[in-house]
Amino acid sequence: MDARARPGETERMVELEEEGLDHGQLEVRIGRDEMNLAEFPFTLLSHRVPGGVNTIKFTDTISGKDGKSIIREWTITGSEAYGLPVAGDEELYVALMEVTEEYAFRHPKVPITRYDLLQRMGWPRDGHSYRRIQDALNRLMSVSIVANNSFWDNEAKRYVDEGFHILEGYRLYDEKPGRDRTPPDSYVVWNPILFQSFRAGNIKQLDTNIYFSLGTPLARRLFRYLDKKRYDGKATYRMGLSKLAFEKLGMSRNYYPSQIKRELQRAHDELIEKNFLRDVTYYRPRRRGAEELVVYTFAPRGRPGQRPVGELAGPEDEGLYARLVALGLTESVARQLIANYAEHHINRWASYCEYKLSQGWLPHESPAAWTVAAIRSKDWEIPEWFKTTDETEREAAEFVEQASAEAEAQREAEHQQYRQIRAAIETELGIGEGTKDIWERAREMLQERGQMSPALLSTYLLPIRGKTATLVTPVPFFCQYIQRILPLIGDILREVTAKIELNVEVACQENLGPPYQGRLDLTEDED
Repeated sequence: MDARARPGETERMVELEEEGLDHGQLEVRIGRDEMNLAEFPFTLLSHRVPGGVNTIKFTDTISGKDGKSIIREWTITGSEAYGLPVAGDEELYVALMEVTEEYAFRHPKVPITRYDLLQRMGWPRDGHSYRRIQDALNRLMSVSIVANNSFWDNEAKRYVDEGFHILEGYRLYDEKPGRDRTPPDSYVVWNPILFQSFRAGNIKQLDTNIYFSLGTPLARRLFRYLDKKRYDGKATYRMGLSKLAFEKLGMSRNYYPSQIKRELQRAHDELIEKNFLRDVTYYRPRRRGAEELVVYTFAPRGRPGQRPVGELAGPEDEGLYARLVALGLTESVARQLIANYAEHHINRWASYCEYKLSQGWLPHESPAAWTVAAIRSKDWEIPEWFKTTDETEREAAEFVEQASAEAEAQREAEHQQYRQIRAAIETELGIGEGTKDIWERAREMLQERGQMSPALLSTYLLPIRGKTATLVTPVPFFCQYIQRILPLIGDILREVTAKIELNVEVACQENLGPPYQGRLDLTEDED
């Protein structure tokens, strides 16, 4: 068994063995996620509420149908008695949605047992975990969410202002130790507004096996958010790094971009390992002041426990014929379609059928009949957003290649600008090629001796006059550093120039501009 299994997972495997089930059945766990709750956080990322924090707000801006910007606000307020929901409360919400799915969302009152919930979440089955569940229920029942222009009404097909809790109530009874097979007496009741959203279809599938296997609250939150974004078949998704971290994941607003990336790295590694993501890259658009973007490339999507969509008995192994037969077509009909229609046309409709099946869709007759009718029809159209596996891979590769090319072009343009500025300063100071060559050789020797620093990168060697060599820097602080290692620099310059009596001094020349110093400040702002 996997030594990295979450708490309770090993016990669950033993129970499956006792019941004669295969461990692989653990992989076939599909819950549901309400789309509004996936778009914005409703819990903290920590397991404890920071002192004095009882309300948090998230904001973003989207474009409306008329092209105008719409500001969306999502405000969460905890009760005085129980406070804001914490990271584990999101896990309980996902487990409750999984149970509600098994009851087909028929009623807001859903029977539960704490033993079953602990088993689903992989929490230890002890008194502490039982208390954690009740504490989480209290917070989910008492938290208030106020959504301004940020609650999608799937019946009205527009954003509305809404205020609601997550749970309307609950009732817990003492449970018999172990696996009690009698119907549960305990239950939870979903909030009416939220349950109406469930019934209106504003929910999506969620692979709860992946969700509960992730090791951190940040990874689980990111998985739910990105899973919503790939819901319509996107191959890639990109967003401003700070917007993702602060408004969608609920990370600390004190983090610098480097800290955000460091925190996200583990989550990215896990999601790539789970074959949810294929790649993660960063790049900064070339326009001035643009925020750095994070670009996610999704792995091909398939049914739980099966090969990715578009690769079910694909051309690389058994061919298009076997793929059609796998959808239920007879051998003769499959051969007839291949003989009369273009391979690309058949492949797209077969891929689209596989995709729809993976989302829970069932045709009125059969997948085979639907596929044959779709291929033969002159009127049916595949939605523009849908892409086959080959198409998504090609688009993803093109996007990443374009982003890389833009980043390289931006980097080269920036380097060229710096070179031009330095050349202008060197011309102003009367520094010729011979002097530049001496200073370059001296810096190489300093590098070899481990004495190179940023201070020396912005330092200029003036033309040597007589027995004196002068180093000039526009930064006063750097003067102090250079002064400390001046004896070493003097030894190296005497060696390079073969002038034994050469004296070396350093000067701070803050008047390297305008225009030069002003231009240096401008490039620093662009960073």
